[in-house]
Amino acid sequence: MHLVKIYDTSCTICSEIGDTPKELADREGWSYESITMQELAATFDNRRAYVVSVYVEPNDGMIDLPLILIETDNGFIQASGVVKDLSEVDNLIQSWKTWNSTKNAQSAD
Repeated sequence: MHLVKIYDTSCTICSEIGDTPKELADREGWSYESITMQELAATFDNRRAYVVSVYVEPNDGMIDLPLILIETDNGFIQASGVVKDLSEVDNLIQSWKTWNSTKNAQSAD
């Protein structure tokens, strides 16, 4: 799995969180990536399309940051959320793990 933080250098919350989500990714044995909105905007991939379709505010084009994505190693987005602190990143990870274990348990039936 892969944890991605999308941020902007002018975002106060982004600066406060820094790269501390990497600690949570390391705990889970996941890879970690931190990218700016400018880097995201310069790409034309599924990640950018997802962020634009799900997080762009109607009528003003703004996106709340920082945004955390949980992706498979193949780049498929499994979960995402705008966070305010490290505990919210952890809550997103734990929620995804619960969903994933439930999904796997149901497919085993």
